[in-house]
Amino acid sequence: MTEPSLPRVRLRYFIGDHKDEPWEEEAEAWFAAHADEKPELSDQEGSIFVSGNGHEVRITDQLLSLIPALCCDAVVHVLEKGMVEFELYSAPTGVRLTVTGDELELVSNVFTPVRFAKWPVLEGLVACAERFVRVADKVWAGDLYQDVVAQIAESGVSARAKLDAAQKVSKP
Repeated sequence: MTEPSLPRVRLRYFIGDHKDEPWEEEAEAWFAAHADEKPELSDQEGSIFVSGNGHEVRITDQLLSLIPALCCDAVVHVLEKGMVEFELYSAPTGVRLTVTGDELELVSNVFTPVRFAKWPVLEGLVACAERFVRVADKVWAGDLYQDVVAQIAESGVSARAKLDAAQKVSKP
C-alpha cells in the first residue's frame, strides 16, 4: 500500500502569454535574466497549486489579490470559523475552503472538490505568502505597488501567528 503524501503548496508565475511560467524557486533568477519581460507587479498573475495523494488544484489570479486572499485571509478565517469563501479578482469564480475534521476541503467551479490534510495545507499557504513577499521585495524593489507587498507581509505575520497558536492548541 502506498503511503499518503503530505500536501504541497507551490506558486507559479505567468509571463506574457504563459510561455515560461517559472516556479517560485526559479522566479528571482528568471526575472533577473529576463528583466525586459518582467510585468508590472500589479499585472503579475500566477497560480497556486495544492497537490498531494494524486490530487491537484490550481487557483489562478492576479497575485496581489490571490496571495493575501488565499494565503493569509483564508487561513485566518478557516482557523476562526472553519470555513471561508472568496471570489477571484480576474475571473468570475470563487473558492471555498472548509474544515472537516483533520481535513481541508477546497471547492470551486473550476476544479473538482478535493480534500487534503488540514495542517500541511494551511502551513503551506502561509509559507507561500512568505516566499512571495521575499521574491517580490527583490524582483520588484521600488515598484509603485511595494506598499501592497508590505501589507501582504503584515497579513502573513498575522496568519503565521494564528496558525502557530492553533497548531499548539490542537496538539496533545
